[in-house]
Amino acid sequence: MNTNLKELQEKIQQAECVLIGIGLEFEFDNIECDLQDEDSIFKRDVQYIHKKQENSIENETILKAYQQVKSLVENSNYFIVDMTKHGFIHQIGIQEERIVCPMGDLEYLQCKNACCEDLYKSNYVFEQESGTENILENYKKGKYICPKCGKKLRFNYYQKNNYVEVRYLDNWNAYQIWLQKTLNKKLLILELGVGLEYPQVIRFPFEKVAFYNQKSYFIRVHHRLPQIVKEIKERSKSISQNSIEYLNSK
Repeated sequence: MNTNLKELQEKIQQAECVLIGIGLEFEFDNIECDLQDEDSIFKRDVQYIHKKQENSIENETILKAYQQVKSLVENSNYFIVDMTKHGFIHQIGIQEERIVCPMGDLEYLQCKNACCEDLYKSNYVFEQESGTENILENYKKGKYICPKCGKKLRFNYYQKNNYVEVRYLDNWNAYQIWLQKTLNKKLLILELGVGLEYPQVIRFPFEKVAFYNQKSYFIRVHHRLPQIVKEIKERSKSISQNSIEYLNSK
């Protein structure tokens, strides 16, 4: 086990509470698409799901990193905020009431105009159709539409417009209540692969928590953006490494 990971284990054991943020380093390599074209976005998301279903080294590596997170915190009072959309965190036995995924994922579809809060399991699309091109062709023909307003469905994860947030709100409220109770406790804050894509979700709030809790210790792991703000630097550690490689290192 490398020195950094051993130190992390010791910090977790010494902490009363553990807050973990998982960022987009835990995603697959990006599948390029035209983000202005809804058909292209839908195709990318379908390809992404097919990639998740593959028996690949990349999938095994991501799952192994999640298993490491689970083993690190399983005897702790913890909460995890996860920004990924593949949903692997739900497959490894971590308590669901200690996870919040505010960005959504690809498990459900929603109306693209968010005319209602109804969500539809996305697996029915893949049960009916086998290939990406067949699914995309049917999508273009209007096969997958909202039964309420007739507009096309899209996957239920955060995009710039009309994201239906209903699925994660209960856990988000539970997270906020949990967070309030950590204020005067020894809190270990661990950021894994959180960049600046959506800093308002994890990066900035975690820094704020660390600033106000003088008993906290902050660890940021990122291959490119591990820098720590000066206000909390004395109670923090910056690790310039890919977070999955960091967790999987011996």
